[in-house]
Amino acid sequence: WERLRKCDGVVVPGGFGARGLDGKNASIEYVRTSGTPFLGICLGMQSAVIEYTRNVCGIEKANSAEFEDDLTKDEEDAVIFMPEGDRERLGG
Repeated sequence: WERLRKCDGVVVPGGFGARGLDGKNASIEYVRTSGTPFLGICLGMQSAVIEYTRNVCGIEKANSAEFEDDLTKDEEDAVIFMPEGDRERLGG
């Protein structure tokens, strides 16, 4: 966390799958609450939406429908799974 606190801005890059999502969300929460400039790319922006929905809107189970199938439609699915998407070939 000390290294993150020293940054003038943070870029959270993309990635594939739920691995590392909790760490991305924790970092995003820190930069949001500290006012540090932030750029989320692909999954990084999805993580920002999930973090905001959980911590500002108060929807604790908010997540991406790409990772969770049992989300309450139009409430917990902060990021929808695009109908043309393919869980077997993420990113392509």
